[in-house]
Amino acid sequence: MLVQGKRNTGSVVIDMIGFGAGTDTLQIKGGTSGAANAISFYDTGGFLGTFYNSNFGIGRTAPDYKLVISNGNAEGIELGPGYVSGNNLWQNYNRTTSAYIKETHYASTYAFLTAGGNTGNVGIGTASPGSKLTVLGPSNAASNTPSDAIVDIHGTSTAHLLMGVANVSPYGAWINTDATGQPLVLQGPGGNVGIGNRNPLARLTIGSSQGSSLDFSYDSSNGYRNNISNYWNSSADTRMDFNIGRTANVAPVTVMSVGYNSNVGIGTTSPTNYKLEVNGTVEGSAFSVDGASSRIFAPAGATYNGSGTIQREWNSNGLFNSKTSR
Repeated sequence: MLVQGKRNTGSVVIDMIGFGAGTDTLQIKGGTSGAANAISFYDTGGFLGTFYNSNFGIGRTAPDYKLVISNGNAEGIELGPGYVSGNNLWQNYNRTTSAYIKETHYASTYAFLTAGGNTGNVGIGTASPGSKLTVLGPSNAASNTPSDAIVDIHGTSTAHLLMGVANVSPYGAWINTDATGQPLVLQGPGGNVGIGNRNPLARLTIGSSQGSSLDFSYDSSNGYRNNISNYWNSSADTRMDFNIGRTANVAPVTVMSVGYNSNVGIGTTSPTNYKLEVNGTVEGSAFSVDGASSRIFAPAGATYNGSGTIQREWNSNGLFNSKTSR
């Protein structure tokens, strides 16, 4: 049987009327304007689907893939070979808003993609993942609340590992648990941890540039800070400075320096001549001195002397009592 209707007019080629009242119908129409290769199906409720350019659409008049299931040409599911040779595609697409979940399978690499070329990347929240897994989410300040994180990892226990990106200066990334009472364990079974160092040689190795510090802050405002700073200026001037911040929002001041010429300085960062060099007043009830060459020197202008030095003198207990030279 050959049935022929008018092309490009949407005219009914086959019209089947149901039994009974005659209101149940199935119509098969030829291509309409703009869809010359289409055969469309209608029932009493309206449009059902279309064969178009060797594709079949349910609820879509011009299906883009081999099988499209759509809701009035808007959101739907699309299956079939992709536009690029050698790939197969599944996507949940809303063609009104261009929002979609897309998975493409390339026969050559067996990679699953959200969008783009044959990169093998997966994106969550992004249509253009730049790495093997790219997750795009909202930026929030460091928090113990899972909804503030971009990534929330947890097992059958109650603990969560949260990762996010801050929305306040300096806009860094953060990682923590979901409760202040739950620890964040690094290398729990053993092993080294590096911060700013790709080859940690100790349990904790901190990569440090010239003058950079290890800070201890009173709170997140960083108003009060104590720190330890490292310097590698020369073989002589290689040292660690211990700095104390006594005033809010004022840079910490060095109170002790260790390492310059293998010496220790208090009140000075360049102790040159002695193992312990103090720039300031030293007070003590007694000093123990070992060796005939040992000396303790008082600075010029000392209140008890004026300009002289303190000489050593031994008492009966083998301790050093100070007396000023005249």
